[in-house]
Amino acid sequence: MITLLRVLSVIYIIICVVITVVILLQEGKQAGLTGAISGAAESYWGKNKGRSIEGKLVLFTKILAIAFIVIAAIFLFIMAGYVNACSMIVFQNLLDVSLEEISGHPLEAMIAVAIMPALIEEVLFRGIIYRGISDKKMAIFISAITFALLHMNFNQMCYAFVMGVFFAVVIYITDNLTVSIALHMLFNAFTVILCCFPSTKVIRTLLECHIAGYHLFNPGVTNMQGGIEISLVLIGGVIAVVSMLIAGYLVFLIGKEEKEEKKEKEVYKTKEKKETGIRTVKRTVIPENSEKWKPNALFFAGSGLCILITILYEILI
Repeated sequence: MITLLRVLSVIYIIICVVITVVILLQEGKQAGLTGAISGAAESYWGKNKGRSIEGKLVLFTKILAIAFIVIAAIFLFIMAGYVNACSMIVFQNLLDVSLEEISGHPLEAMIAVAIMPALIEEVLFRGIIYRGISDKKMAIFISAITFALLHMNFNQMCYAFVMGVFFAVVIYITDNLTVSIALHMLFNAFTVILCCFPSTKVIRTLLECHIAGYHLFNPGVTNMQGGIEISLVLIGGVIAVVSMLIAGYLVFLIGKEEKEEKKEKEVYKTKEKKETGIRTVKRTVIPENSEKWKPNALFFAGSGLCILITILYEILI
């Protein structure tokens, strides 16, 4: 049985790599990895190093942006918790089993679950795949579905798809990979903290926090007998929608500040060039291929095989 699961895992990873390569080779690429790196470079943490009052205001803006990201990650966690609770009605939660095995090693868990996946997955799915597709509506969907398929079990796929859409929208609004990496890292970190320190007073308080019986950080929509509680489904649904709207609005504010700061930076550069007499050199712009990429037969075949292997996993485990 274990050997079969390992074989399926290898096949699954190969298929995911093939799907990724198919997407990367599509026509109409815009930025790829270069865009991912430049997006991170144009972040709150890499701009404007003034030492005057204006510089202090910029520092305050950075601190405010970080606060917005942390708060947005908390509300995103609440929203994803609801999707996870609903999916557990049908599918087994395999992540909890894995987290229990590393709960006694918080540092290793933080690196393996929170830090590394956030960096690698965001660069791959939002930095390369999303930026590599010219049609941004299609890019949001494709990056989200491939992100979901990577998780290899239906329980995680459900909320991973929703999160994938949200992270892609974050890139669309802010054009900043750093923001999505930070959100993703904080989201995973919350999971590790809740799992590794359940007995601490703060974590116990969070786990017991509820609205009309619906627990925000340890949600469930079933009763002790396993039956569905409609009231919890409805209350949780409202809370999830409100949480998503709040997180989205905070991201919108970050994106708005990003755009304003970029405009100010461009004005400053233009003014500096005029004052110093620096000549600007015109660069030849290579026109981009306007043809929009669409999912082809290989993409659908690979996705179908991923889903088939996931079904086998659900049956075998």
